[in-house]
Amino acid sequence: MLSCIHIGVWIHDGFSFRHSQKSEKRVCGSHGPGYNMAVKRDPRAGLSLLDVMIVVAIIGLLSGIAIPSVQKSRKSARDMKFVSDIRTAVQSFEQYSMLNATYPADQVPGVPPPEMAGYLPRMDWTARTSIGGLWDWDYQRFGVKAGVSVYRPDRTDDDMAKIDKRFDDGSLASGMFRQRSEGYIYVIEQ
Repeated sequence: MLSCIHIGVWIHDGFSFRHSQKSEKRVCGSHGPGYNMAVKRDPRAGLSLLDVMIVVAIIGLLSGIAIPSVQKSRKSARDMKFVSDIRTAVQSFEQYSMLNATYPADQVPGVPPPEMAGYLPRMDWTARTSIGGLWDWDYQRFGVKAGVSVYRPDRTDDDMAKIDKRFDDGSLASGMFRQRSEGYIYVIEQ
């Protein structure tokens, strides 16, 4: 059995609604198993639930790819900032030593030597470093005469070896940047 229906369209012209004969459609289909009546979707209609689910799945997939990459980039940027900061600190202590023929006295982590106030203007010695932990000035400690340390950073030994590779020999057992108890030290003078 073949049946048809007429679908009329009402148009709003800004003032009132009117029925459009031009837009009237005749849709036919058969009744029975697999009954399917093809009706064109209004192009101005909103998204279906399936459309929304597909968009959400694509966004989730892209996020799953992008987030680890962004996190890796942020970690790398923090590592580079640490390398830059420790070089700045080392140069400041070396400058102090050249002008005063000695180094400042040892301090506890997070406390800058008072003599260094004018030498470390771009560094907040009391704040956490970019890799976590605190800055530490070491004088006559850990088997060296002078060094700048990071005390208890938020990095593993493997992470610190990668940082070491950026400006030293890549080994935390030798070179100028080494492991010390509860941190890592950049040796200024043996």
